[in-house]
Amino acid sequence: MDNSTYMTSSRDFRKRTAKQGRRDKMISLPFWIYIVVAGIFFSGFMAIRAARKDHEQEQGFIAQEGEAYMERLKEEKERRKTISSSS
Repeated sequence: MDNSTYMTSSRDFRKRTAKQGRRDKMISLPFWIYIVVAGIFFSGFMAIRAARKDHEQEQGFIAQEGEAYMERLKEEKERRKTISSSS
């Protein structure tokens, strides 16, 4: 076995053990931490969903009020038209 083969194999061994060490650290976390992280993601999802629904409701209300305003303008225009034609 020449020196370059030894260096390569020891490097590969270090890489494998480093990856395994990270995997073991990830697995060794307490279970409640995973629940907390999942709760954070779920909370974010629900906040975005609620904001989107609220925005849709506001847009519907704005459209409804806009239609009512346009109807009042139309009635006022017709009323002025009838007043000016009768004068």
